[in-house]
Amino acid sequence: MKLVIKFNLAKKKNRKSTILLGIPTEVEDISLIEFINKDVIHKSDYNIIQSGINRHSQYLVFDRFPLLKACELHLDFFMLLILLLRHLSYSLYSIAKIILNPSISLLHRDLPWVQLASFLNKKEFINEVIITNSLFLEQSLWTNSLINKNFSLSMLWYSVNIPPLYWHIIDGVKKSEAHPGYSFLNIDNSYSWFSEQDVFFKERFFKPFNSKVIGCFYFKSSTIFDFQKKDNDICVTLFDVTPINNRWCFDNNIPYLYYNENTMTKFVEDVLQIQKSFSITHPEKNVRIFLKHKREYTSIHDKKYIQFISNLISDQKITILPDNANLHQVVIQSDLTISIPFTSTAYISEKSGVPAIFYDPNNLLENQTYYSSKKLLFISNITDLHNTFFKMLS
Repeated sequence: MKLVIKFNLAKKKNRKSTILLGIPTEVEDISLIEFINKDVIHKSDYNIIQSGINRHSQYLVFDRFPLLKACELHLDFFMLLILLLRHLSYSLYSIAKIILNPSISLLHRDLPWVQLASFLNKKEFINEVIITNSLFLEQSLWTNSLINKNFSLSMLWYSVNIPPLYWHIIDGVKKSEAHPGYSFLNIDNSYSWFSEQDVFFKERFFKPFNSKVIGCFYFKSSTIFDFQKKDNDICVTLFDVTPINNRWCFDNNIPYLYYNENTMTKFVEDVLQIQKSFSITHPEKNVRIFLKHKREYTSIHDKKYIQFISNLISDQKITILPDNANLHQVVIQSDLTISIPFTSTAYISEKSGVPAIFYDPNNLLENQTYYSSKKLLFISNITDLHNTFFKMLS
C-alpha cells in the first residue's frame, strides 16, 4: 500500500537496477561504495543497497527493503495496481498451501517477496542481483533461479572464513567443510578476494560461473582506536571469531562448529602463555595484547567465552578493541597479527606489510591449501607459535 501511495504516473522506461543484499545494516560501508563505484556502477541506472543507513547519492540508493525500493523507482501507478492484486492473490494462495502442507512455512522469509521479485524480473527492471556470504536465510529466493530469469546472479565474498565453519569425522577421517547451504547455490558471477577462492568454490560447491578477483574487501570504518604506543611497546593484535552457542549449532544443523568455545579459548590462552614467557626473557620490552572480535556480542554467542574474555579484561591481560574499529588503522599499529583461520584480517595485514599468522590451536584444519599467500604463516601448535613469536619479535 505504501508503494501505491508513493507512485508516479509516468516512469522513465528501460531503466534498470542492481540490487545488493546481505550486507550487515549496522556497518559503515566506505569499502562497499568503492567496490560498487569500480565494479558495478557503470552497469545500472540505480544501485540499491540493503541497508538501514539512510544515505543517498546520484547512483547509490540505501534502503532496508531493496525490492520495495526497486518497485518505487521503476513501476508506474498501473503496474503497482497489478502487482498489488497479484500480491494479495498470492498471499491467499500461500496461506492455503501452508494449511495443506505446513512444511512450506519454512519459506516464510521469502514468501512476501516472491511476487515482487517475479514482477520486476518479468518487466526486466533488474540488471543484477548481488548476494553475500552473510545471511543465508534471506538468499534462497535468489539462489534458486526464477523461471526465465532476466538478470545475472552474483556472489560477493566480502569475507574469506568459509572453509572451516564446521568439521566432523567420517569413517575416522577428519573433514572441515563450509555451511551445507553453499552446495545449493547457483550463481552466474563470483566477486572474490583471490583466484584460489574460486578454485576452491568450484571444486566443492558450485556449478560453473564467471569469476572476478576484486582483492581485499573489508568495511572501512571511521572509528579510530589509538594504541598510544611507547618506544618499548610490542603490540600484538589477535583477531578471533566469537564462538556460537551449541543451541544455535543444533538449530542450524551444524554438527560441530570450528569456532567453538574450546578452540577460541585456547587460541587466546596460548598467545598469553607465550607473552608471559617472552616477558621473562625480554624484560626490556613490553608486549601488549589487543583483541578484536569480528562483531559485537549477541544472544547467540557462547556465554562461557564471553565471561573468559571479561576476566582477562579485569586482570588487565588484554585490551579489547571496538568491534567497529577501522581494521586497516588497527593493523598498521600492530607489530604482529594473529588470526584464527581463515579470518580476513590476515590478508589485510599482509597487504599492509604487517607480519601475520594464521593459528589453528587444536590442529583441526587438515586442508591449508585454501589460503594463497606465501607470506602468511599457518601454525597448528603452540610450540611452533612460540618459536615464531620469539623469532619475529626478539
